[in-house]
Amino acid sequence: MTLLCGIFLWYLFTPKPAPQQAGAGGYNVTIPEATVKPAETDKRKIYEQEQYEQQRREKLQSLGDVMDDRLPVTGEMADAIAPAAPTAIDESDAAYRRISGEMAAFYTPAPSCGNTEVEALKEQVAALQSQLDAERQQPDPLELAEEQYKLARKYLGGGTAADEEAGPPKQRRDSR
Repeated sequence: MTLLCGIFLWYLFTPKPAPQQAGAGGYNVTIPEATVKPAETDKRKIYEQEQYEQQRREKLQSLGDVMDDRLPVTGEMADAIAPAAPTAIDESDAAYRRISGEMAAFYTPAPSCGNTEVEALKEQVAALQSQLDAERQQPDPLELAEEQYKLARKYLGGGTAADEEAGPPKQRRDSR
């Protein structure tokens, strides 16, 4: 156990070897700098440069399009330009477009069809709406108070409902 402790302490406290100087061992430790394009500090110049490049590309592309139109078409090029026979995918796409057009036409109502019926239905809806609003109006507060008075007399013993409906109550005179 003592031997293990001694070995551990020896490895722990032994002096470290002196570091070698960079490049002394035959290794090139320096990394050369790449050629760096200096960054532009003015955004306006950058935008102008990009715009110039874009215009130049468009000009070359349009020039190429014009030249393609003016070149004579040879036999090999004619085969490449000629439209190919419709494939199953093209036929399916055409059928889908045709059916979609028919469905859109089916669900679109004709503008002259049923205008009188629609107007009659709108008038009927307006009449029913006004009738519903009339039913929803609050009753007159005076009528509501009279109804409450009748119910109170009926259930609290002031009289019977039959007496009240038969006629106005008789007035009593208090003799004092």
